[in-house]
Amino acid sequence: MVAMVNAGLEGFVRAAALDMTQDRRLVIVHPPLVAETASSFGLDETQFPTAATVARTYLEAVESGQNGTAVFMSGYAPDNSFSLTNDRIDSNPVLTNYII
Repeated sequence: MVAMVNAGLEGFVRAAALDMTQDRRLVIVHPPLVAETASSFGLDETQFPTAATVARTYLEAVESGQNGTAVFMSGYAPDNSFSLTNDRIDSNPVLTNYII
């Protein structure tokens, strides 16, 4: 169910970004479960990033200048994504997933 909702939101962001004008941008961040929440569920929190780390990812996504992209935290992205620091940054960022 979560994957279906995330796919719908990502599709909306990619489509809506095509109509963005005048320095307006739209990105979607796919955060993993955070350590503090995992701990409250009784899970091993060491397997998850802290809320502060996730917050930095959101900030980097906003400041990245990307539009219509899906942003994943490093280590929590699907296999078809690559890093913003990668030399192969796509010339059409509307169709690319990025890892921060």
